Amino acid sequence: MTLKATSKLHALVEELMILTNIHIAKCLKANPLYANVLILRSHKSPTQQQLAEWRHKEGNVANLVLKLQGKKTSPGHKLSLEAGWDERQHVVVQENIWTKLALCFETGNWAEARKLACTDALHPLQCLANEHWIEMMETAEYKCAYGLNEPDVSHFDLEVTCYTHFTSPSGGTPTCTFIDYCTPISTANHPTVLRRK
Repeated sequence: MTLKATSKLHALVEELMILTNIHIAKCLKANPLYANVLILRSHKSPTQQQLAEWRHKEGNVANLVLKLQGKKTSPGHKLSLEAGWDERQHVVVQENIWTKLALCFETGNWAEARKLACTDALHPLQCLANEHWIEMMETAEYKCAYGLNEPDVSHFDLEVTCYTHFTSPSGGTPTCTFIDYCTPISTANHPTVLRRK
């Protein structure tokens, strides 16, 4: 298997694990037996001041970071390629990437042009903007759902209100324990919950 194929496979597994964790959290939260004892993964949002400073510092590059597309940076603004541009700021592209892009446009190789334009790793300023974003983030923490409101247990980076760790990337022991914990949930009420046999 090539490195590229392995990377795509890891990304797919990661996405499926996240979706599973969200689904299990929703199922457990909806069950009165577990709603108040559910352990959730909480991730606070940065302050509005931190987000505003990040937007100002990164300028036009902020809207180009593909990993951050759709992230809210203020109540009325999401990062997007279609967002407005400050024409006083320019986006720097490495000369070798620009040359390859120009060749792709000349030859009509749109797939390669898209790959060159949409790979954050090929654009140093986009990589830096993403690193600055990560540095600004609070550390996620585990919280018991009992007595907490939605903002207290939401996960800013994943943009979900209910998230738990049902899946385990390292060996599966926590997953088995969690499945044992979930086993009493009636499949009649929650037919989509996985049950351990």
